[in-house]
Amino acid sequence: MTRSLLDTVVVGFDGSPGSAHALVWAAADASRRGLRLHVIHVWQPPPLIPSGFPPAAMPDSEAILHDAVTRVRLVAPQLRVRTESLPAPVASAFVEASADADSIVVGAQGYRRLLRDFGSTAWQVATHATCPVVVVREVPVGDRIRPIVVGLDGSPESDRALRYAVARAAQDDVELVAVHAAPAAAVDEPADGTDNLDGWLAPIRSRHPDVRARPVTVHRHPVAALIAESRDAQLVVVGNRGRGGFRGLLLGSVGMDLVREATCPVAIVRC
Repeated sequence: MTRSLLDTVVVGFDGSPGSAHALVWAAADASRRGLRLHVIHVWQPPPLIPSGFPPAAMPDSEAILHDAVTRVRLVAPQLRVRTESLPAPVASAFVEASADADSIVVGAQGYRRLLRDFGSTAWQVATHATCPVVVVREVPVGDRIRPIVVGLDGSPESDRALRYAVARAAQDDVELVAVHAAPAAAVDEPADGTDNLDGWLAPIRSRHPDVRARPVTVHRHPVAALIAESRDAQLVVVGNRGRGGFRGLLLGSVGMDLVREATCPVAIVRC
């Protein structure tokens, strides 16, 4: 590949309803930001079949990708689209595609093989991809005017998530909601985390004075806080690891809960 794909949003599509949601979101996102769209159909090559047994079914990638382009044209007729069929393990295909991509988009209900063992395969993508990974459960209605939500805990990891979220908020001219989940034990303590949150946001406010940033400090589980904020958001942004209230946020069942229950797409920014 001779041309850099840093101007490209990569989306996985396998024909399932979940991947269709991801495709629509990715097409709208790429069109809005003036980027290209790279649609890939990732499929696992069938195992060798002993003589005498019927051959394993092969996916019709050409038909699946043709369907993808048709769907994209309904959302963004002028969008530059490239399609590709990749017979490879799902996680490694997406990780490799991330090397030169702006972002990777996958459906939360597509690629059943990807989500069936969410703790190992999907998190391999989120942990090892070299660009943000966006998991789309459904496409929000009126998402252009909804805020961007970001989870913060003061770690370098959440700082990178914050920078990504600010860029998205500035681009869409929407409010940025910065959420800090303080431990429940802190309810009776004098400090409630608001000063810390304001401090973390200070450099962003200085560099991006036009971005409307609203700090939110809550004394509850961080995933519950982000799920609550996701109800009115167009995107929730988190780092793939953190500390304090967000330690382990995207590892194991906790991260699965966020992706499964958030009512808007979730962007996982690798740190």
